[in-house]
Amino acid sequence: MQLQFSDDQRAAMTALESGKNVFLTGKAGTGKTCVLNEFIRWALDEEKNLIVCASTGAAAQRIEPIKATTI
Repeated sequence: MQLQFSDDQRAAMTALESGKNVFLTGKAGTGKTCVLNEFIRWALDEEKNLIVCASTGAAAQRIEPIKATTI
């Protein structure tokens, strides 16, 4: 499935893929988890090592396709 990212989401993905540190923030429903999940899929396809954590258990449960943990 090809996602249609906004300009801001595409900029975040580009920064993430380049190895930069990125702080994703925004109101509910703006696509933060969608961007993160897409990045995780990309990183796994590229055989990158990564650790994913979230600030709450509810947020950690929405992260796919791997299991996230809370901070």
